[in-house]
Amino acid sequence: MSKSRSGGSEPPSDKPERNYEVGYGKPPAERKFRPGRSGNPAGRPRGSKNKMKDSDLASIVLSEAQRHIKINDGERSVKMTVAQAIIRAIDINAMKGNPHAQRQATDLIAAAERLKEKDEREILEAVIDYKFRAQEELDRRARQGITGPDIIPHPDQIIIDLRNRETSIVGPLTKEEKARSIAAYEECREESRQMVQFIKNRLAASEKALAEEPRSAVVRRLKKAIESDRDLIHSLKRKAEELCEKLRPWGFEETRELWEGPIVLSYPWV
Repeated sequence: MSKSRSGGSEPPSDKPERNYEVGYGKPPAERKFRPGRSGNPAGRPRGSKNKMKDSDLASIVLSEAQRHIKINDGERSVKMTVAQAIIRAIDINAMKGNPHAQRQATDLIAAAERLKEKDEREILEAVIDYKFRAQEELDRRARQGITGPDIIPHPDQIIIDLRNRETSIVGPLTKEEKARSIAAYEECREESRQMVQFIKNRLAASEKALAEEPRSAVVRRLKKAIESDRDLIHSLKRKAEELCEKLRPWGFEETRELWEGPIVLSYPWV
């Protein structure tokens, strides 16, 4: 490198040096890296190779907390997560009178109760808001005499218990579940119709035989069979009505035909 008159180093010239052979490991002079400049300015910064992101650390912590281990519980070995084992150890030390463990256990219980109450409140508010908005839309359609896409879950099938802060849904949650419920209902309805027809025929025969049977032992058996068949009819009725209840908001009322409509009995004396 040439020296300047002031004694300092001169920056390399952009002009190719004389007698410079270009080849392997010897790029042209105009393509050489300049001093103080990175050869990969958009690359990874220094020190980032071993740097861990917060999300990576959180994943490791949660993965370890959920890892299952075996611990001794009296005379037997039980399997639980690391998080469960830690909480159990704190509780055991707290019950033994350790003041630090007692404070830890109390703080954990209070924090867990606050988090649970917060989640329950948010779920309850979301469900109430959904039911209110869904009912408003159904009322709007009824006033204007129009129809629209199915609202699933239906607001009539959302049960809210404000006292206990509990919610439940007795109907389908998706269109696919509704389609499966309809298919199951129709199958159940047909099976119930056939079964009720068979049982009523058998009941009629039992009642006819009971009226003509003089032997007390046979009478007792016939009465028991009649009561059993009546209970079976009520059981089929409850099953069909429970399934129908899930579809009632969409106009499914056919179940009543099974119990209120006439069913023809095949015996000539009926």
